[in-house]
Amino acid sequence: MKIYFVRHGQSELNATDTHQLFTTPLSEKGKKQAKFVAERFQSIPIEKIFASDLTRAKQTAEAIANTTQKPLIFSELLRERRRPSEVIGKNYVDENAKRITDLIEQNLHDQNWHHSDEENFFDLKKRARNFLDLLEKEISENIAVVTHGAFLKMMILTVLFGNNFDSSAFQAFNLNAKMSNTGITVAEYIKNKWQLLTWNDYAHLGE
Repeated sequence: MKIYFVRHGQSELNATDTHQLFTTPLSEKGKKQAKFVAERFQSIPIEKIFASDLTRAKQTAEAIANTTQKPLIFSELLRERRRPSEVIGKNYVDENAKRITDLIEQNLHDQNWHHSDEENFFDLKKRARNFLDLLEKEISENIAVVTHGAFLKMMILTVLFGNNFDSSAFQAFNLNAKMSNTGITVAEYIKNKWQLLTWNDYAHLGE
């Protein structure tokens, strides 16, 4: 089984470095990116599509579904990492938002620490494992999965290392592993093992 993981197209708040709402839609650029990646899937033999139900991912997945005419299934498991309510709608450099996000990163190693209602590293890791467990039960041979940057990175770390990575590895990977909007990352599940085949392929954007 091959899984084609897709990060959603650029959203309106991606473009302004702002912590996003669930309902943040694609920007005009993001809509074009979604169209380009959908056209690329005309030559990729997927059988179904799983997608986050957040608006920016939903719009990207619907573009792929409309082009390929494949069934689309939405899952809350594929949502982006939940940030604390206090930072939503705030720019990354907002003084209070930055103070909160810095605190979260400093305490990422502590399983029992939360600032408020956000997901910590352990929450996110568990959710990634839960979705990969769901995929491992699939009988389809080729599946597209439309999701979000931080959550996709967590899934890829799980593909590579199982449960054998810590918050420091996630912090480093999240910071240094570039992921483009609508980039395609391909993993294969065969003989009960995961293997990463392709990382962040965005040739369809012509960039």
